[in-house]
Order: sequence, then C-alpha cells, then structure tokens
Amino acid sequence: MKRETMIQRLMKTAGMALAFILLTMLMAFHPIPAFAGQETEPNDKLGQANAVVSGDPMRGVFGYAGDTDWYKITLATRGRLRCSVTNPPANIRAYITLYNRHADYLYVTGYAVNDGDDVHLTYDVMEPGTYFIRLHDRDNDASPDPYTFTAVFTPVVDAHEPNNTLGGATLVTGTNMTGTIFDRSDEDWYKIYAGAGAILRIQVAPPAEMRPAVTLYNPDLGYMYVTGQAVNPGDT
Repeated sequence: MKRETMIQRLMKTAGMALAFILLTMLMAFHPIPAFAGQETEPNDKLGQANAVVSGDPMRGVFGYAGDTDWYKITLATRGRLRCSVTNPPANIRAYITLYNRHADYLYVTGYAVNDGDDVHLTYDVMEPGTYFIRLHDRDNDASPDPYTFTAVFTPVVDAHEPNNTLGGATLVTGTNMTGTIFDRSDEDWYKIYAGAGAILRIQVAPPAEMRPAVTLYNPDLGYMYVTGQAVNPGDT
C-alpha cells in the first residue's frame, strides 16, 4: 500500500501588537483498508446514492453500457477527501466526478488514461456536509467484473481557526504555537505584544516539503517591509 502526502500552501502571521507569518503545512493520508461493502442498485441517480464510510471500500459493477453509480459521504469537518477507483476490469476507463453538499457540480474530476488504470481524485473540503460522487466508464463500456471504490477523508483540525484575517489574529501567549495550513489559499494571522526596546524573533519549523514565509506589521497595522522566507523546502 502507498502512503500519500500532500502539501498545502498557507500563510501564517504573527504580530508585534500585530505581526503576520505566512506558512504552508504538510498533510498525510492513510492507506486504504480491506474490503467492507457491496453497492446496492439502483444507484444510477444522485437521489439514490449509496452512503459510504471513510476508508471502507465498496465493490461495484458497471453492469450495462452507460451504467452510472452514485455514492455519497457525509463529512463533519473540513479536511481532505481522496476518492479512488482501483482494480477495475480490463476494459473499463473509470471516471470520477464530485458534487458538493448542494449537489452542485464542482468541476473536480479524475479519469483513467488507459483501460484498466486506477483513478484517484483529491479535493479539499472547506464546508462540512454530504458530498456526492458519480462513477461511470468514460467510453460507456460495461463489464460483469467489479471495481473497488474507496473514499478516504482526513480531517484538518486547527484550534486557532478561523484566523485567516487580521481581525481574527490569534494572540501568541507562549513561546511555541502549532497550526495547520488548509486549504492552499489559507492565511493564518497571529499577534504578539512586545514592549519598547524588545527584540522579536520569529521562527517557523516546517514539514520537509514546506517553504514558510513571514511578514511583519506594526501596531498601527502598517506594513514594515520586514519579511523572511525559506530558500529550500524544510528550511526554518
């Protein structure tokens, strides 16, 4: 089994009565576990979607030309959703399409290049709710042999969120703070109070594939032209 990792881009900000730090954090994903269930037909429409549990594989069949299988997963928090179709029949080019909790098309798809290829799709979930997954064969082929569908969800928990605006900046109360970067457009703001003449030193200890950047603002929220950025991934 493979262990997948994914980098998220993020900006973390810390402050001197208001100072800002830009960060990017690493997310890890779990291996796919063993078999759990079988699809229930009919599931050819969104309203008939089979419910799945994170990490529990589901066996399904494209039983006739143009067959479509729908699944749904309910997510209680933000995090990363990874959908996979593995071990498809030799004549199947699986196609994955994702819809959000409002049943809106998300323009997030994944499909096989060749017949029999595995397919993987990854999506950063920012709004909790029920998400819908549509599977079909790209060429409308059919097979009596099954494929395996798995949805794995990795929650992202950050006790300081929401702190992606200056007004929501987290007060730094100790020497160390831990946070997460999610999603790639996220900015995290921090603030710290320092007396006159104090020396402020800000350091970010990132994951191996992250290049952190720090930007400082003064007590009047003015940009101070004081920045720091790692040269290489993993540098502090």
